[in-house]
Amino acid sequence: MVKELLSKFRKCDVYYIINKLTKNIKKEWKIAFVSTIIIGLIAHLFVMVNIIPNHDGIFNIYANQNCINLGRFFLQYACGLTSYYTLPWIIGIFSLVTIAITSIMIIELFNIRRKLNIILISGFLVTYPTVASTFAYVYTMDGYMLSLMFATLSVVLAYKYKYGFIIGSIFICISLGIYQAYVSVAILLCILKIMISIIDKHPKKEILIEIAKDLIMLLIGFISYYIILKIMLNIEKVTLSTYQGVNSLNNISLINIYYGIKHAIKDFIQYPIRMNFYKSNVIVLTSNLLIAIFLVYMYIKEFIEKNYIKNGFTYLYW
Repeated sequence: MVKELLSKFRKCDVYYIINKLTKNIKKEWKIAFVSTIIIGLIAHLFVMVNIIPNHDGIFNIYANQNCINLGRFFLQYACGLTSYYTLPWIIGIFSLVTIAITSIMIIELFNIRRKLNIILISGFLVTYPTVASTFAYVYTMDGYMLSLMFATLSVVLAYKYKYGFIIGSIFICISLGIYQAYVSVAILLCILKIMISIIDKHPKKEILIEIAKDLIMLLIGFISYYIILKIMLNIEKVTLSTYQGVNSLNNISLINIYYGIKHAIKDFIQYPIRMNFYKSNVIVLTSNLLIAIFLVYMYIKEFIEKNYIKNGFTYLYW
């Protein structure tokens, strides 16, 4: 009787519960999480412990982020998790944790096990220019990073579970409803997974099924987002803003889709030239050259080790 009581008491112990919960956490997850938080604090601590308002920040010291007119009908709920006040430290910590979880999902999605690679991926993710610039708009940082996390989660679900792409479409919809830009992360992750499947010589049928699931997930997510947006606009009695062409959602047609794809390709090609990467300053130029050299080295190393050069035509043919 006494032993049973002691056993039950032990199971209520905080340390016992923590050990139970952390027992199944992989070593790689811990590395990704800790490295993201540490590198994130080193990079963004100054912004997190100071209030540095910009042109928008002055008007958002307290704001409910109801941005339905921008197509972001979930943003107010995402930002509401840390309150509607501009609290850099709280929002910053919340955002770093969200990015850390995203990092864990990425290394799990691509089955990355090398410690150095995990740290590099986590570091790149938390210091990426998009993330750094979002800290300048810290009042929406928490919501935007949730959008990034949900976009990543959708792809993880699609590839880890047989019917995960159905649930994934829900998170695509939520991600779009918070901040539309991060759906591009989900699309890129899908493309990378397909490329890896081709390189690893997976059966054609299996790859085609992967592509079909990705397309269905994105299509359901976009349609769901559009329907909910229309409903919310009618409820709120507002119209879409002209900001960044958001109002073009009212005129979806094949010709508009064609022009959208055309402009996307054009912008992709012109981006490095328009942004003056090569003329900015010595640090930017040096950084880009080092990254380019590093990537070329890694690609050559990978091709030599896996003999892709010999079988290159096979991959191109596929």
